Amino acid sequence: MTASAPRSMARILHYAWVSGSLSLLFASVGCLSGGSASPLPTLADVSQLSVKIPARFASFSPQAGRTAAQTSTADESTTGGPAAKPRYVARPLIDNILFGPRRSAEHGTWTLPPNTEDVRFSSADGTRLHGWLTRVRQPRHVILFTHGNGGNVAYCGGILRVISERFQATCLAFDYRGYGRSQGQPTLEGVVADASAARAFLAKTAGVPPERVILWGHSMGGAIAIQLTQELAPQALILDSTFSSLRDEAAHISPNLAWMVSRKLWNSADVISSYTGPLFIMHGDADRVIPWTQGRALFEAASEPKQFLKLPGGQHNTSLRHPDALQPLTDFLRRSQSGNANTTP
Repeated sequence: MTASAPRSMARILHYAWVSGSLSLLFASVGCLSGGSASPLPTLADVSQLSVKIPARFASFSPQAGRTAAQTSTADESTTGGPAAKPRYVARPLIDNILFGPRRSAEHGTWTLPPNTEDVRFSSADGTRLHGWLTRVRQPRHVILFTHGNGGNVAYCGGILRVISERFQATCLAFDYRGYGRSQGQPTLEGVVADASAARAFLAKTAGVPPERVILWGHSMGGAIAIQLTQELAPQALILDSTFSSLRDEAAHISPNLAWMVSRKLWNSADVISSYTGPLFIMHGDADRVIPWTQGRALFEAASEPKQFLKLPGGQHNTSLRHPDALQPLTDFLRRSQSGNANTTP
C-alpha cells in the first residue's frame, strides 16, 4: 500500500458519509404526481430512490471527487472571508443523490392513455429519450410537462388525460436520461438539455414555434422548466409544488447539512426574476415535501404578469385533484393564449 492509500481511503469514506447525510437531505425533494387511476409513490418510496447510489460511484476517484469549493467561488453572503469558505459537496455526488430514476412502472402503468403514442427523440449529446405524446384535434395549447425526481412517464397517464381533456392541449411528458425507457444517467445539466430537446421535438411535432410551447413543471420538474426559460421564454410557465432553490429545500429537510449544497445550484428564485412571461404558481399549504412558502418565494421573485394559487389542504402530489385548481388554471391558460394574463395576488 502506498503512502497516499490511507488518504485516498479516508476521502472515499468521507464521501460515503456525506452521501448518507445528503440522502436524508434530498429524500423528499419531490415525488412525481400521478393521475387518479394510478397510486402515488409515498415519501418512503422516494427516500428509497434517493439513497440508492449507482455502482459506478463505488469506484469514486479522489481526484474526481474534489469539492465544488475547490472549483467555484464560495457564497460570500454566508462567509466571513477566505478562511470561512464552506466546502460544498462534489457535483457528481449531488447528481447521484438528487435524482431517483425508476426503470419500471411500479406505482404507474405502461398502458398508454387515450390518444397517446410512444415517441423517441435525442438530446443534444445524442442520448436517446422516451416520452408519451397525447394529441387532441385543434389544440388550444401545446404543453410540455416535466415531472419530479422520482418515477418516470408511466406515472403520468392521469395528468396527460387532465391536460388533454380539460384544457384541450396537445401534451408531451418524457423520461429524463436514466429514467424509464430513456438512455443515460441523470445530471443537473443533462436533464435540462433533455427538456430543451423535448420542447424542440414537441414544437416540431405539433407544428408550432418553440416559443409557443407552454412549460408545466411539477416539483423538481418546475426547477427544470425555470432553467429552460433562460434558453427561450415560453408562451407561459406553470409551476406546481416547486422549490425556490436546492439550497432552500436542503435547509427545509436538514438545516444543519444545508451548507453542503451551493446556492448556485438550481437557484430557481434567482433565475425566475429574469422571466417576464405569464406565470402561474400553485402550491398546497399542507405540502410537507416542499413547503408552500418556497412557492411563494418564487412568486415574490418573479416579474409580472403572475398569479399565485394557494391550495388549502393541498399536498405535494394532489394539486390537479384539488377542487380549487382546475378553473383558475383554465382561466390562466385562456388569458395567456390571448396575451392578457392579469396578476392575481
